[in-house]
Amino acid sequence: MTVISSDTKDEFLLRRLNEIAGQSPPLAPVARLYSAVLPLLREEEPRAVPVSLSQDMAHEKLESGRHLLHDLDVELDIPAVSGLLVRLASAAGQTGENVDAERLQAWIRDHEEDFVDVMQSVLVAGGRLPSYAAERLGMDAAVFRTLAQSALKPTLRAWRMQLAPLAAGITWNRGSCFVCGSAPVFGELQGNVQALHLRCGSCGADWEHPRLACVFCGNDDHRTRTSLFRAGEHRNAHVEACDRCKRYLKIIPAFSPTHVDMLSVEDLATLDLDHIAVEHGYL
Repeated sequence: MTVISSDTKDEFLLRRLNEIAGQSPPLAPVARLYSAVLPLLREEEPRAVPVSLSQDMAHEKLESGRHLLHDLDVELDIPAVSGLLVRLASAAGQTGENVDAERLQAWIRDHEEDFVDVMQSVLVAGGRLPSYAAERLGMDAAVFRTLAQSALKPTLRAWRMQLAPLAAGITWNRGSCFVCGSAPVFGELQGNVQALHLRCGSCGADWEHPRLACVFCGNDDHRTRTSLFRAGEHRNAHVEACDRCKRYLKIIPAFSPTHVDMLSVEDLATLDLDHIAVEHGYL
């Protein structure tokens, strides 16, 4: 078995981000931020306080349309999450972002209950933007949310590793993650048969979905489905949209699943497809 070194993985990640920045200069600041924080995130071991869920309860949840973490009493390892967040903030500050890691650390120390509330809001799929915390820290809300979401990923990945085996044998034909409830960052056409798999950018989950049906509303009428491509391209990455629910999903070819460390990178690489979808009136 060939073992790929940590340095090689970092080199690949950084090379891909440089390529994205070169192809689309407006994305250079985000690529620079990712270059600083993603290697730190990749080094972090997935760990979390275990959750209690039996396989029978897991099957009952999924069959009723609820994701596995829905309504579970979960406990965050606050020292681990806050420590990672401060390290990520320090790295972000070194890229020129308006982030003061020492100020963030002091705020966490002096307002632990507020910090827990903020992280819980980010943890819950669709949670509110923690803009009030960002304002107190003099930080851009979007940057703060990116760092907060990143600090929670090792926790979510650990829960995914614990809970995903409980879903064996259950079909999940929904446009939200069966583990944590997050929306997929994109769909992948995997393997020789190009089966559609949805990918969660939060916990890294991978689940198969019927190829011809809208992942959000189930619409399988090709007359009300739309494919959008980059100008001059009719292959590779594209958008599949539904004219009934007005939702869209980015689709990328990937013979093998994109590694969890690269999900946010490939999401960034296809940001232009999000703009194309929005320009055509999709959400």
